[in-house]
Amino acid sequence: MKKHKLLKLFLVLMFFGGLLFVGNAPGLAAETYKIGVIQAFSGVFSVYGEETYPACEIAVDKVNAGGGVLGRKMELFKRDTKAQPDTAVRATQDLINRDKIDALLGGTGSGELLGALEVTREHKVIHLSSSSNAEKANIERIHPYFFQMTPNTYMEASSAARALANHKFNTYVTIALDYEWGHANVETFNQIIKEVNPNAKNIGEYWPPLKEVDFSSYITAILNKKPDLVYGVFVGGTFQTFIRQARGYRFFEKVKYHCQGMEPDLMALKEEFPEGQRIYSRGAWYAIKNPEMDAFRKEYVKRTGREPGAFAILAYDNILALAESIKRAGSFDRDAIAKALATGKHKTLRGELYFRPLDHQMNSPMYFSTSYFDKKRGYCIGKDILIVPGEKTWRSEEETKKLRAEKGIKFTPWSEKK
Repeated sequence: MKKHKLLKLFLVLMFFGGLLFVGNAPGLAAETYKIGVIQAFSGVFSVYGEETYPACEIAVDKVNAGGGVLGRKMELFKRDTKAQPDTAVRATQDLINRDKIDALLGGTGSGELLGALEVTREHKVIHLSSSSNAEKANIERIHPYFFQMTPNTYMEASSAARALANHKFNTYVTIALDYEWGHANVETFNQIIKEVNPNAKNIGEYWPPLKEVDFSSYITAILNKKPDLVYGVFVGGTFQTFIRQARGYRFFEKVKYHCQGMEPDLMALKEEFPEGQRIYSRGAWYAIKNPEMDAFRKEYVKRTGREPGAFAILAYDNILALAESIKRAGSFDRDAIAKALATGKHKTLRGELYFRPLDHQMNSPMYFSTSYFDKKRGYCIGKDILIVPGEKTWRSEEETKKLRAEKGIKFTPWSEKK
């Protein structure tokens, strides 16, 4: 009888010992909170995917060093969209069905985001955007689990138009990439220019394709029109190609040019980007002065050898906002996390910000400046900085509701749900 009890005790100890061994065995780690990252790591937007991912790693490492979220470590799962909407959709489906992700960050371009949104809507997956900024995602494609941290296309173009209100010009032309982002930008820019500068006349619109490599015909056509201002809407490889080719025509000596100043593009162009141009950014590190930004910049430079761009800053902010919202929710329930994201305030590298309950758009600021060549860094950054708060640039709630009503779209904010 005594031997039987000893044997029973031995088996119990072996059982629990086995559980401990399995729990600590290599390759059999405890459950994690899984974040899928879909970005263009190849293709026309690859410079932005390469910029974004190290920031995601820094954010996850910071969260995990602090104990993770509710006892779980965060874990990243990476997919290349190749800047193609259909690839982004397949990548999102794969991350959800195979890797069982809890949240998604991405994509890079508008088409990628809008396609992935339909997948995250179907599976009720938390979806964060720090790169693509299609306003259509906030108005038409909005779902309860989607959150837009980057200033959307309306905010971007309306703030650009308002920032030019004090710059005298009577004629202008636009040149923008022929896809959702370009068209949404130009439409809004034209609308707001009529409000802030009624005398200004649009004398030409040009729409090069996303993968254009020869801009000579566009450049000569614009110069022949002799506009007072050119509003350019380019990113990535096409931005760099346009700038290089335009310099050969002394384009920037002949016209005033207003454009995005995406930091990776300026770094790539080095001294080829002209000084004295009005540029804007969604998160310029040189315009943000605080200890948190200093610490992030130091770590980013240490890991990558280069300064962080706006996409890196916003991706970092997104993951930390997600981590804090999980803690605030006190649960991994997606409804609870989404509600915490929608109703809370978030500490970001750009200050304390929030998502508007109506459309889950963050009140993210825009940063306007004049380009100058920084000899120490070897590329252009901005001076004479103007920071425009998100509340001054986003579409009004009344107009947002009107647009949704016209399209038969219904969306109930978390704050109004029972």
